[in-house]
Amino acid sequence: MITCSSAHDYEHFVDGALVLWKIWAQEEHGHDLDEDAWRELMAMQIQSDMFFQVVAWDEDEDPRRPVGMVEGYLVYDPSARKLVGHGDHAYVLPEYRGRGVFRVLFDFVLDAGFQLGSDEVCLPVGIDEQGQILQQMYEKEGFVVRGHFMRRSR
Repeated sequence: MITCSSAHDYEHFVDGALVLWKIWAQEEHGHDLDEDAWRELMAMQIQSDMFFQVVAWDEDEDPRRPVGMVEGYLVYDPSARKLVGHGDHAYVLPEYRGRGVFRVLFDFVLDAGFQLGSDEVCLPVGIDEQGQILQQMYEKEGFVVRGHFMRRSR
């Protein structure tokens, strides 16, 4: 079973998020993560009610091993006069892709965004193959393309 924890469970969450960010930095950018700078940034972001990060855990195989994460933020959009949740980064370990981890993270974040008062959730979609896969998944969930983003209102 895949479960999620957010920054409110700080120690468990930060340790898991750090593991995933280190892997992501190597895979995406080919360099090591500056752990001290990351911890400083995380401490600042967690102070904000507008930032969120969620880590997924595999409770069946190893409940201490993080398997995926997603982060984003809430922002007030003055032109639309509403609070909008923006998904920013998502990552799932390669061996867990296709096993429902992103679905659990996606549902957790969507529910949390609406519970925090967001009137709309906005997700970036790339133009590469992965972006096309995400766009199809988001469309199945009721999101529509607006500009460079997929959006869904309450």
